[in-house]
Amino acid sequence: MSIKPFLSFSDQAKLLIQRGMESHRGLSSQDLIALIEADLRYINYYRFSAYWYPFRLPLSNGKKSDLFQPNTYWETIRAYYMFDRRLRSLIFEAISRIEIALRTQIAHIWAKETNLSVPQKNSKSYRRSFTTGKNHSPTAKSAFAEFLDTVDKYYKRSNEDFAIHHRQQYGITRAKELPIWVFVEFTTFGNLASLLTRGLLPRVCQSIAANFGFKDYRFFISCINLLNDVRNTCAHQGRIWNRVWLSGKAANSLKYPRIPEWDYVWDASSSGWRHPAQLLPGQPPIQLHRDNNRTATVLTICRLLLKHSAACSRWSERLQELLNHPNSPHPDIYKHIGFGHRQWFTHDLWK
Repeated sequence: MSIKPFLSFSDQAKLLIQRGMESHRGLSSQDLIALIEADLRYINYYRFSAYWYPFRLPLSNGKKSDLFQPNTYWETIRAYYMFDRRLRSLIFEAISRIEIALRTQIAHIWAKETNLSVPQKNSKSYRRSFTTGKNHSPTAKSAFAEFLDTVDKYYKRSNEDFAIHHRQQYGITRAKELPIWVFVEFTTFGNLASLLTRGLLPRVCQSIAANFGFKDYRFFISCINLLNDVRNTCAHQGRIWNRVWLSGKAANSLKYPRIPEWDYVWDASSSGWRHPAQLLPGQPPIQLHRDNNRTATVLTICRLLLKHSAACSRWSERLQELLNHPNSPHPDIYKHIGFGHRQWFTHDLWK
């Protein structure tokens, strides 16, 4: 592995210009260097590279050249970066609201189904595989114990007023002793996803899924696990717009079980959807999604969950405004995100 030499911000800009980066405003070389350098000073060259990667010339072996395609403009690259930042903020906002709703539903239904205010202490409210040690070894810590330990760490180090109140006023030193509606406030989205995937009894999961409008809890859980990955990417300011989220068996998990009324969430199992005004007789249906592991599916899942947990939210409208804003990259942005066509927002789901 060769070690690349240090390059100043100005040298990085010059390198991009040598490889074919241009300006659609016809700037001079010096002005273009200054324009690119101003961005590279505060946005890492390597971070930007994810946005100019699609504009690199392809090689015969399927890889990419370092050279850019003709008419690759810095303003375009920056527009994709700015668009992705706004899209990431919208997705993170949606998942944040879903996370709060999920905590609320888990606490309410878990307590209701068990008739306990601290159901997390009761091992009978979990699946047996969750409460036994690995390979049923009596000395191995169970997933149940690990889950409680993880939440306990957040509780013990929390400086929130309500955490201090429960520690000092009630002498509760372990999170597992907290009322469930307090306990869930110390869980992460990952904790909740793991609890649904491996821990809670199917009947409890089914009740939670039903309150979000899902008829099958397994499909609901697969959506929550996908959003957990997306949330972590958003929290670390990762690229969103053209990302492939799942692959192989993980991608297939969003196809099973097949629920006919949810078929439009992905295209592989979809019979297709078409807007009557767009198609002539005999034309094939237009797919809402190109495939199930792109950001379009993430957006659709967020919309499905928000319709039940934040019915008055304008999130869908703001997403449409972003995608159709004059400053947003067009027209390939729909393809990169994974929508099958530009009229996706006319589907009943998005109205």
